[in-house]
Amino acid sequence: MPSSKNTPQALNKSSDERLLKPNEMSDAKNVTISTDDEGNGFVLKNARGTLPVENRNAGDQIPQDSSYEILGSCVDEEANMMYFAAYDTSSANPKKHGVYRIDFNGSDIQYEKVFETQYLFDTKPEFVDMDIIRADVNQEGSIEPILYLTDNVTEPKKMNVSRAMDSSDAGGYSAQADIEEFLSVAKTKPVHNFVVDGKKDINFDGNFIYGKNISFAMQWVYKDGERSALSNISDCVIPQSVLTQEEDGSRKYDVNYYEVSIDKGNSEVKEINIYYRDNETGLMYLSDRMKRDEDLTER
Repeated sequence: MPSSKNTPQALNKSSDERLLKPNEMSDAKNVTISTDDEGNGFVLKNARGTLPVENRNAGDQIPQDSSYEILGSCVDEEANMMYFAAYDTSSANPKKHGVYRIDFNGSDIQYEKVFETQYLFDTKPEFVDMDIIRADVNQEGSIEPILYLTDNVTEPKKMNVSRAMDSSDAGGYSAQADIEEFLSVAKTKPVHNFVVDGKKDINFDGNFIYGKNISFAMQWVYKDGERSALSNISDCVIPQSVLTQEEDGSRKYDVNYYEVSIDKGNSEVKEINIYYRDNETGLMYLSDRMKRDEDLTER
């Protein structure tokens, strides 16, 4: 009796075995199936076995013992890399939890450290769900790999891979506040006790604040493009001359600008937006945008 032999090309687990097409199979183990760009050209290959992977740099090595446990991974198919999270189970203090990646592009497959910090995890999670996207975070034409991690214990985390591996940027952070802000998905908003001083510039004849009742607020713009919520609003600010002098309709040659104290935030802050609110109308206006490390003077 003649028999029909299947030439396996596609996996079909939903149909009855008696209804499988000649190019379908009901199960597949230790194989990979790839398609062409149109999704209709199948290549069946044996799955690659376990291979030893060496560290790329001396400082990237994970101890070859039971002191580290891999909790999750994800694949960047576009860059042909795999990322994985390692939990430090040793008694070391501080612990060195880390994210690493394996580069499959060369003939010599190696892994390297992306970011290492005790603040990556708290208590040991059972599993870490990881995913990666590519985004132009600052709208400057530079596509960055952004890694997301969720462990169901602490808040979700985000990591700009390029900045994490740059020792002159986030990779060189040592302060807890800077590291936690870098990893945070929900960025911190400013809470500030505003100090506002009325000043007079004798070289400027205009006075655009005379008679106005305004308040100030600020917003942090972070290095990966996120913007915080607006800060608390300052108390109402009115030039003292309006309160102490008789109003005659003219703009007094007095206070014509304000000097406002602001909070620079941590090292993850790139810019500070200064807003003012017209308390007569309730409308908010962007007053100034300042570079954190260039335009501000500490006092």
